[in-house]
Amino acid sequence: MEGDRLNNLQKLTDSYESLSELAEKLRKDYLEVSEQYERQTQQLEDINRQVTEALESNSRLSAYLKIILECLDAGVIVFDLRGVIGLFNESAEKLTGVPRERAIGSNYGELFSGEEHKTTSLLLQSEENRVRGEKWFGEQPVGYSSSKIFDENGKCLGVVEILYDISGEKQLRETIRQVSALAALGEMSAIVAHQVRNPLAGVLGFSDLLNRDLPPDHPSAPLAAKIAQGAREVNRIITNLLDFTKKTKPDYRDMDIVKFMNEIVTSIPEQAFASKLRVEWKCDIESLMYRFDPLLFRQVIFNIAENAAQAMEPDGGYLRLSLSKPDDNRICLEIADSGHGFSEEDAEILFKPFYTTKRNGTGLGLAVVKRVIDFHNGTIKAESRPGEGAIFTINLPL
Repeated sequence: MEGDRLNNLQKLTDSYESLSELAEKLRKDYLEVSEQYERQTQQLEDINRQVTEALESNSRLSAYLKIILECLDAGVIVFDLRGVIGLFNESAEKLTGVPRERAIGSNYGELFSGEEHKTTSLLLQSEENRVRGEKWFGEQPVGYSSSKIFDENGKCLGVVEILYDISGEKQLRETIRQVSALAALGEMSAIVAHQVRNPLAGVLGFSDLLNRDLPPDHPSAPLAAKIAQGAREVNRIITNLLDFTKKTKPDYRDMDIVKFMNEIVTSIPEQAFASKLRVEWKCDIESLMYRFDPLLFRQVIFNIAENAAQAMEPDGGYLRLSLSKPDDNRICLEIADSGHGFSEEDAEILFKPFYTTKRNGTGLGLAVVKRVIDFHNGTIKAESRPGEGAIFTINLPL
């Protein structure tokens, strides 16, 4: 009996030890599993952090690239293999005149359907990978470079078109063309002036003699007067031509511009060949010293007056001149007439060389005026409405 109890006790002891060993093993396994879980959790957290950082980095990079695209002066347009526009930056919007909301998602070939845009829209169907050229979006001239986009495997993904404003370049080309033309014109003008002015002096001299010797009521007196007037007009044209084409160096002098204007307004009708021209002069300044070239400035007044007189033929009209000092930094000369005026389109190109609205005009009178005002670092603006006369406003810095 005692032996059975001892035997059972031994079995219990062995079972307890086995359970203890099993519990210890389970504890160790649990600890190992916990450590593995923590390591895997940490790894997942690290991976998650790396992915998050990568996404944030890509997001920052994407935002950075977007900012760069928006800051570019060049327009950027990207469309896919179907021709659908997916990128259209702010400069592209300005250069093309097409709102971005309308462009994104539109087909390039349908949005820009003009003949000059087909080079880009049909690039995907071409064997060429890049095309360049110039074209117009409305009144905006642009240069463009269109290229196919390829991935790392050489697969074509679409087309990117870069647009850039060439208004300044075209203006420079036009300036170079005008300078070349003026250089040739200057050489020709000097020869023509020499050949014409000699006999012209004789015509003027003899016509003046006729005017002096013929009685006012003589039938030939008006004819002699017309001969003299025509000769003076020819001489004025030659003078304008020479003044515009030669390199003029202004002879600046410190003079009282009020006194200068008081003297010059009285001779305007004669110099403008307009006896029916009524000149009105207004100046609230008693005296004002100003540094200017009196001969060139005289030409400014007479050229504008002559234009006004021709605009008021045959009945004549008024020419109002006023001089003021709006502030301490400038003086303002305003010349207004009651002629037929001109359109807004004409106002924009009125001072360009050789542009004229008159049948027999040379287009040099106002070009010379603009040049003289530029010599004095001033500005001139022409305003008018058809049938309502014209106003020329000259601002000169003090």
